[in-house]
This record gives sequence, structure tokens and C-alpha cells, in this order.
Amino acid sequence: YFLDNDLEFFIMQDALELIESNLLSTPSLTTWAYFDARNLESAMGRDVYPDGLPVLDFPVPSVYNADGTQPTRKETRSQYWKWIHETNRMTIQQTLAQEANGDDPQTIYDYLLVAMSDCVGQGAEEYMLIFSSHGAGVYGFGGDEDIDRRQRRLTQSNANVVNAIQTALDTVDGAPAQLDVLGFDACLMMSLGALDDYAPVTKYFIASEAVEPGHGWSYSTLTTADSALGMAQEMYAKFLSDPQGDFHQGPKTLAIVDTAKFPAFVAAWESLMASWGALHATDAGFVTLLRRARSTSAAFIDIFDDFTSKIPSALDFGS
Repeated sequence: YFLDNDLEFFIMQDALELIESNLLSTPSLTTWAYFDARNLESAMGRDVYPDGLPVLDFPVPSVYNADGTQPTRKETRSQYWKWIHETNRMTIQQTLAQEANGDDPQTIYDYLLVAMSDCVGQGAEEYMLIFSSHGAGVYGFGGDEDIDRRQRRLTQSNANVVNAIQTALDTVDGAPAQLDVLGFDACLMMSLGALDDYAPVTKYFIASEAVEPGHGWSYSTLTTADSALGMAQEMYAKFLSDPQGDFHQGPKTLAIVDTAKFPAFVAAWESLMASWGALHATDAGFVTLLRRARSTSAAFIDIFDDFTSKIPSALDFGS
């Protein structure tokens, strides 16, 4: 269903695999992308991370100027891209004055204002927003301006991201009260602390609990664009089942949360913590059992953990 409804799909940061996906040709799908130019370049003309790993070739393959020509040089300024159905091409719609700081909520808001306004004009009935970069769960998301990612500290709080999204939803005439799907193609963002911030601005939330393999989600194999939730469900299935290259990197975790049910969960969780808190102060036996359970429970490396940690701090609630 929703076959005749326009569905909007925003891509933040560097999820460039989607650009060549056949999914974008779906008539009901309007796709905008934010291109975060990177200024690090190797002698071979490839954009690189500080550890020397290449990111992508320049000019970016399969991206065109508005006049139909392809860019001939590396772009050091951030851009807004849109998939144009008439030409079946990802097309540069706007070039900013410089590379924008992706950790500034104003950068997110400015992009969403343009993309969301266009989507409303297209008669959109569903909206999906995906962020792709470095995630740190309760600590935040981004790290755009950090030169050495091995020593990085995330510089944008979840509250700032939420503020940018909420302000755009409130500002754009005709925009919905909530996104239909908000996703993070990133590490650690399926955390209680992060979801507590993001739940008010989206109906569904999709993210990974563990540190995510560098290849990210399997965009090139997506086929479904009938609804935002349907796309999220296929992203979930493809990411977990499809090897990218010749093997699976792991661990792979991904979940979709219905945020309408989240307040009841939080209330139950806080009630449990209150009762545990009382026992912790008065019952030594309970403390012993709790420590034993903690030491054997499933947990994942968090942003401030050492990778050799035997008891990582990102604890799985279901364990």
C-alpha cells in the first residue's frame, strides 16, 4: 500500500551507496541527500580518513550538475543533492559557501528546511530521515570536525539533533508533526538514553545497539519503497542477512522501535530501577546477585571503553 503516496527519504553524511540503487527510480520516492565534503585528500586523488583508508573517488560517481554535466574537480564545499526522476540522476541542487560543520544543529536545520519544503511541495505523505556518521548512543552523534577519529570526542548532543529536526518540522508549513522513520546508520545509537531524546520526533526509530561494521547498511540491495516502515524493515533484514563483499563483519545488530510504546517501557523501567535502588541500599545479597548478573550479561564496547575491556559499558537490556 501507499503506492500512490510520495515518500521522502533524506540521507545525511556519506551513505553514498544509495546513489546507484535502483530504489531511487521509484516514482513515489523523493530523495534528498546532504553531501559533507571532506578536505583530506591523498596524492592519488582519493579522499581519505586520517588512517589512510580511501573514502570515495572525486568527482563523486553518478552525481551531476543541474545542466546535466558531471563535476570535473573535487568539491570542498558541502552540497544538497536531489534525485531527479526525469533524468534518473542524483543532481546537485545547492552548493554552500564552504564545508559546513555537520555537528552544528544549524547545518542540519538549514538542510532539512530546503529538503522538507520541497517534499511538502511534492505532496509527501511520509517522511524518512537517515543519519550516517559516528554514533555514541547517549553521548551523541557526529564528530564531523574531529581530525583524528582515534581520539575523537563526539561534539553534537542528541538534544541538538532533536532540536534541529523539531524546529524544521515546526517551521515548514505542511510538514508532519513527526517523522515516520528516523534512523542512524551508525554505532551504538539504539540506546535508552538516545531513544529517550528521539522518540518525540518520530513514529519509528531504527538503529544499531552494537558498534556497527564500517560498510554500514546494505542500500544497494533495497527494493521496497511502498512505505517508510516497509523501507526500514527491508533495511533491517538486508543489513543482517547480506554480506557486503565476500564476508560478514560483526557483530551486526539492528532494531526498529515503535515509539508510541516507548513511554510505557520507560515508566516500567524507572519503576524497576526505583525498586532496585531501594534493594541496593539495604540488601547485600541483592548487590552480590546484581554484580554476578552484570558480569555475565551481554554488553558492547561504548565510546569511552577500551577495546580490550572484559566488561563493556553498553549493556544489553534484554540479557
